Amino acid sequence: MIQLSDLRTVYSNEEAALLDMGDGIGCLQFRSKGNSISAPVREFIVELLAHNLYEFDGMVIASQSKHFSVGANLVNMKNNIDAKNFTAMENNVRSFQSMTAGIKYSKKPIVAVPYRMTLGGGLEVVLHSSARVALGKCYMGLVETGVGLLPGGGGTKCTAMLLDGLTGQALEETLIRLFDKLIFGKVSKNAQEAREMMYLYEDDIIVEEEEDLIAVAKARCLDLIAEGYQPPAAGAAVLPGKAGYDLLLRHSEALQAEGKITAYDFEIGKRIALILAGSSTENAREYTEQEILDQERRCFVELTQSEGTYRRIDHFLRTNEKLRN
Repeated sequence: MIQLSDLRTVYSNEEAALLDMGDGIGCLQFRSKGNSISAPVREFIVELLAHNLYEFDGMVIASQSKHFSVGANLVNMKNNIDAKNFTAMENNVRSFQSMTAGIKYSKKPIVAVPYRMTLGGGLEVVLHSSARVALGKCYMGLVETGVGLLPGGGGTKCTAMLLDGLTGQALEETLIRLFDKLIFGKVSKNAQEAREMMYLYEDDIIVEEEEDLIAVAKARCLDLIAEGYQPPAAGAAVLPGKAGYDLLLRHSEALQAEGKITAYDFEIGKRIALILAGSSTENAREYTEQEILDQERRCFVELTQSEGTYRRIDHFLRTNEKLRN
């Protein structure tokens, strides 16, 4: 069993640290409250990526606290909304997107180790990693709608890109399934269900014994290096355009009529539909990854300027419960 507390700290700030696991593998450890992807954590990751993981040949993202990550820091977000500092908000979202893209396109392999609660921004980090080694007891979900937002660190973009190559009934069924996953903020009951929800992939490893988790992740990182790891090519996806958007709008209207979503859920859903479809007016076409990210960022920032989102964030921070407005 690898104990992170026994490893040498190579570099750290107040909320994250880079540890030496030996054999040329580093370990990024979150140390923020709830392992949230706070500004100091984000800045730390960006610096690591800018220096190509320093002397390490690969990296594992792992912790041994209660949960992998509960998501983003809502207190800072509310402070920016209170100050009507939406330029800072947009810059923060852009920075988060750049960070997750940097993880995805790192020249060296990065293996994420999700366990127990892996939510929101924490899951976005996991989704962009080179590979994943997950604990069987892993509860994964993009839960941002509960606080009036949508996944803005590349999570909605990752979801949209799953539609590439689909046509006809398969496209329609998958589009609705992916939309529902986001609008309801669905969380997996375990790692196997996370795989069914496409938060884990077929070649990702599920480990049942927690004491083995980090050692298996280190071995997976070494395997990727031995295989001559190369980062993926720049991504793109054909999205369905107006036909897909209209389908999701009709689906949302039905959900609202059945009382399954609220009036404000419907407003959030329109923006999720726009990102998944690519456009509300154009025919199907190919979108670059950056085009989808730009749409995701615009929609996220729009929501932060809405009273409905402010009320959800404020209510959650005061009560730790979701507001259904």
